[in-house]
Amino acid sequence: MAKYLHKRCTQAQWFMDRTYSMDGSAHLGVVVRHGVEPVAASPQNLAVPVINAIEKLGAAVGITMSSDITEALFELISPFQTEVRLSPTITVPVVDTVEDIGSGRASVRPGASICVCRRESYVLLWSQSVQNIIAHASDVEARLLALVSLRV
Repeated sequence: MAKYLHKRCTQAQWFMDRTYSMDGSAHLGVVVRHGVEPVAASPQNLAVPVINAIEKLGAAVGITMSSDITEALFELISPFQTEVRLSPTITVPVVDTVEDIGSGRASVRPGASICVCRRESYVLLWSQSVQNIIAHASDVEARLLALVSLRV
């Protein structure tokens, strides 16, 4: 399932920047949890902080999104901004790093399913439904496009 979702995200061009950490792990990818079973990640060398964040959030699935739209978003965010308003009802937290989520140094409000990770320059998305994650990511991308286009 993780490989399939990774392929769909690649086709949608949500893995634009393929930066690697010092240990050679990928920052962009998909994490799928199987209840209490071990995590499946694609690529297999997905950075541990991403996996830890999805586990800490208790999500069934998570993806990192880095695209032309997220790049434009980061051009709009100030260094001290702690949230981004996507709509009158959707406010997205901005954390310094994905590691802060996995370690508990940063928390997201219950019911949230999106977080902007400043240091990594990507948007972390998660869901309790593996089947709905692509639709969720498409919706987030559309909302980000609307936000960015309003400010250009």
